[in-house]
Amino acid sequence: MDFDDNVIIPAIYSEISGVTAPLLTVTISEKNTKRVGLLDHSGNVVFPIEYESIKWLKDKKHLVCCKNGCCEMYQYTRIEH
Repeated sequence: MDFDDNVIIPAIYSEISGVTAPLLTVTISEKNTKRVGLLDHSGNVVFPIEYESIKWLKDKKHLVCCKNGCCEMYQYTRIEH
């Protein structure tokens, strides 16, 4: 928003967290639903914003993504280009 309360860029995400994690966790909240996904620090979608929850384990190398009553564990590996 600018100083006159005009929206310059519409907000897409309700919440952005995990700045210290390898990937950013983003949330979109609408009515009674919440969807979560992961972005890299350049804003590219790494995990689509369709999960009910995403939790990093303490080692910051593994994460658990849950949706539709099922959870899957993934290992994060950074690939340098």
